[in-house]
Amino acid sequence: MARCSPLRLAILIPLILLAAGRARAGGGLLCGSAGDEFVAARAGLRREWVIQIPFDSAGRQLESVTAGDDVVVACSSDGGVHAVQAAASAAGQPRPGSLLWSKRVGRPGGLGQSAGVGTSLVTVARDLDVHAFDAQTGVLRWTCPLGHASAAAAVPAGDNVYCPMSDDGLVRLPADLHGVVPLADANGQELDTSSPIEQPPVPFAVGDPPRVGAVWINDEGRVIAEAPNTRDRWNVWSFDTRLPGETAAEPAGPPAVRGDTIYVATRSGRLEALRPSPSSGGDLERAWMQPVFLPGVPESGPVVAGDRVIVSLGDEGIVAYSAMPDDLASRLAQQRQDAQAGDDAAANEDATAEAPPLAPRTGLLWRTPCGVGGRMVAVVGERVWFVDAVGRLASVDLATGEPRECLPLGGFTLPVKNQGGDRLVLASPDGLLVSLAPRRTVTAVPDAAAPGAADPAATPR
Repeated sequence: MARCSPLRLAILIPLILLAAGRARAGGGLLCGSAGDEFVAARAGLRREWVIQIPFDSAGRQLESVTAGDDVVVACSSDGGVHAVQAAASAAGQPRPGSLLWSKRVGRPGGLGQSAGVGTSLVTVARDLDVHAFDAQTGVLRWTCPLGHASAAAAVPAGDNVYCPMSDDGLVRLPADLHGVVPLADANGQELDTSSPIEQPPVPFAVGDPPRVGAVWINDEGRVIAEAPNTRDRWNVWSFDTRLPGETAAEPAGPPAVRGDTIYVATRSGRLEALRPSPSSGGDLERAWMQPVFLPGVPESGPVVAGDRVIVSLGDEGIVAYSAMPDDLASRLAQQRQDAQAGDDAAANEDATAEAPPLAPRTGLLWRTPCGVGGRMVAVVGERVWFVDAVGRLASVDLATGEPRECLPLGGFTLPVKNQGGDRLVLASPDGLLVSLAPRRTVTAVPDAAAPGAADPAATPR
């Protein structure tokens, strides 16, 4: 029988103890928390997967987690970039919850931003460089030394990558670079932003077939959107959210995009809906006739879910507005008023089902009571999920705003905001990730009826 030498034992025993310690820590984090499959089930959620990100969690911690449609990317403070398969959208893809790849960029403890996740690229700005990886394989496609630290996440959008710079600029780089490419040789464009950008750009598409560009907001409140046109040039639109007399309208967070409409919330307490003007090529126009004056200061940027724009006001509550343009919202409101007048019982039933109650002019659908709110993280199924003032994971009903579930977060304290897929991602600083999704409802298929006397096939001949 083979024997282990004392040296080999000295190496193996600490590793075994470390693995056991991690397993106990993971179990402790999960048990009784929102990541516990039994706790999640009681809240109408199912646990899709759970994974421990492989890095030295004793000396380092996760810095950020970005949730994409198919891939979740975690960045750790040792320069690690780790991609997890979030959902299998095509046959042959790895099982959801599988670690796709882990890479190291920059220096441990360096200045890093959260990852940008596109359809085929993952981009990471760290120190003075931006790196682009293949989303599925982790192969390093290219590195571009920017010469400046990035002010926010570098974001893939269509055929380009948008990199906010700390010196008041924005660099647009081609996504198909290869190798190490200095900025001067990258055939990129330095875009004038007038003032710093501290919010990551958001992909923005117009036309049919869609032409993909990006939209961003500078610190003074100017919204700028661009998209390529059919003549290999760029259409650029802008809108100043400042009111007369204001020197700045600081954005509360990144914009939200639905189709060609852009939703922006400002720290001065306003919500705007904007879209490219068909009559003036260089302007964004209001999709609503006027801005919505919020009943508090937004905690973050808006989230669009279905026909609703949802804004968190922190401890002052959460508000939901109709995402529709004014003319459509007014038409639905009028339908409801006509139905309530009792002109036709059938019309009353149909209009009530189709038209949500709208406050005059603002399109307000609901507001939660003061104290029912916090840092919004995702809209999953029919729930708006947020972290409340005492650190619990709580939800309100998407349709009515009524308070619903309240779950303990335990050690899952790392904020993960998911504006895309129907998924709630929890993360702990030491690298445990959990994905929660709405429970599937399975409709039972009735068994075929046994042949009876009335069945000709059952009648003996």
